[in-house]
Amino acid sequence: MEEVEILPRDAYLHTVNVAQAPCTIQWWFSTKRKNIDFGLFQRAGGDTGSQTGSRESSVGATSGRRMAAWQHESEGLRGAAEVAAKQRGGYFKLQDRNVVELMGLRHYESSKTTIKGSWQAEEPGAYVLYFDNSFSKNTSKRLSFCVAVKEVRQDSVASSGRAAVMSGWLLKKKRKRMQGWARRWITLQGQWLLYSTTEGGIPRARVDIQSAVVSTSRADRTLTIDGDEGFLQLRAQTDVAFDAWVAALKKTKEACTPGSVGDGATLSGAVIDAPREGSLAQVQQAHVAFETSADQLVQLLSALGEVPDAAFREHVRS
Repeated sequence: MEEVEILPRDAYLHTVNVAQAPCTIQWWFSTKRKNIDFGLFQRAGGDTGSQTGSRESSVGATSGRRMAAWQHESEGLRGAAEVAAKQRGGYFKLQDRNVVELMGLRHYESSKTTIKGSWQAEEPGAYVLYFDNSFSKNTSKRLSFCVAVKEVRQDSVASSGRAAVMSGWLLKKKRKRMQGWARRWITLQGQWLLYSTTEGGIPRARVDIQSAVVSTSRADRTLTIDGDEGFLQLRAQTDVAFDAWVAALKKTKEACTPGSVGDGATLSGAVIDAPREGSLAQVQQAHVAFETSADQLVQLLSALGEVPDAAFREHVRS
């Protein structure tokens, strides 16, 4: 875990140089008392094999750009546009023309919770984690962060490279209570289920369907996916869309474990669509077995000379 202090109207750049791709870049960060902006960029022509950090001040460079605008009146309009973009958090993009925006600058409530994120790097290069405090005029930010690079398995790469099996708009339950549902673009690609805020946008998260537990409820058209990568609760807006998604998920599951998908299955990776037939009989059998075990315990204690009283008998059976 690294800690840095970002001054007002300043920024901190942490560069991750990826030598071998594909891989997953993961990060965690938080700040004390105040929040911060964060974005992810890729810089063309970067060295590979290390991680570096650097600071970028926005005060002196801004003055330089303004002086250039005063000296060249023909460039005044462009200078004004650059200043406006800087105020929106685009200073880094203006300074380095060779960067590609992967995740746009966004304000995070990093003082209230630890922000976690990841990005799958499909090609080698320099990836820049940009922590921006240029919007703050007087307040420094104490930033704590950790970055890791994880190799991607070849079978996952092959699956993620497949064409999308199905995609469309679904409602996604937000993480916090009382926040309701939000419209999200869902894509089933190979064994992965991904979602984004816009059609064809940057995936916000993904879940491995083949190793996840997927449950469905036709009564309210909900799809619940619980995997190692995260938990998703989705809802289709029509019965037709619900049936189509259930069929696509079952097909994906059957491709991994043939015959394991069926209504009412509860094992890892199964689709739950309806209560299991005969489940009431199984509960009754379990209750009878428990009663038998309780009677055997009472008889054993009696044989040992420890005669249970009525209260103990009632406690064992309760």
